[in-house]
Amino acid sequence: MIYLGDCHLLFLEINVFNHPARYLISALIPKNKDLSNFSPFFTTGLEYPVFTGLIYTISADIVYINPVNTGYSRPVVKKGEKLDKSLFFGINADIKYLAGWLNTFISRNNRWQSPKYIIGESYGGTRVMGLAAELQNRQWMYLNGVIMVSPADYKVLRTGSVLSSSLNLPYFTAAAWYHKMLPEELQNKDLLEILPLSEQYAINELIPAMAKGGFISDTERNKIAERMSYFSGIKKNVILQHNLDVPKDYFWKELLRDENGFTIGRLDSRYKGLYI
Repeated sequence: MIYLGDCHLLFLEINVFNHPARYLISALIPKNKDLSNFSPFFTTGLEYPVFTGLIYTISADIVYINPVNTGYSRPVVKKGEKLDKSLFFGINADIKYLAGWLNTFISRNNRWQSPKYIIGESYGGTRVMGLAAELQNRQWMYLNGVIMVSPADYKVLRTGSVLSSSLNLPYFTAAAWYHKMLPEELQNKDLLEILPLSEQYAINELIPAMAKGGFISDTERNKIAERMSYFSGIKKNVILQHNLDVPKDYFWKELLRDENGFTIGRLDSRYKGLYI
């Protein structure tokens, strides 16, 4: 049930067949939750902090949206007619019909004067950018904010390119810092102090080195591996074994291998558990 009062409106695109539904819903609950007893293989003691963002600091009506063919959302087709898939399935089509739906919803519930925000996670992180532009340009609806939760640029990530591999390093740094696996010089600093160092190294040194491929000299390869080890918390020889290109799924298992044998979480690397 959606309660509509005289306050802010927050729209979320939800696909219950994928992970965003679970994590967006849990992320909006302003409660501490210790998940250390969730499973004998899920040991961390980590508590999610109190959510102090939009939902916690203001009063808001939350509207969860299932785009067509996700969750319980299905297109209505008249008997004897075929579904015109081009109306719903496509980047531009998706944006267009959702913008129209939001306009209808706002009008029917008399909420044009309410502050409006939309949230998108993962694939929705790219979706809401186009949706915000469509709302503004075609529906005369100007949002008060767009919230992107773990958005991804799918023209760069998951391509196996030099760029995508190199840009994993700052993430490795953050995860290693949390689990206290970095050299003392870095570990004693605040995360926000060391992340720019890792980012600058990845952009200015690592990307050019990896772009050389088989033409990189042994001297430079060893130098790069040593520095990657410094920023990632994993051993230099492991990095060399992967020819400087350490996959994320290997890093999750390698970081704590010699410490306690745990693997770290894929979606939230603060967690640790047993890989079976």
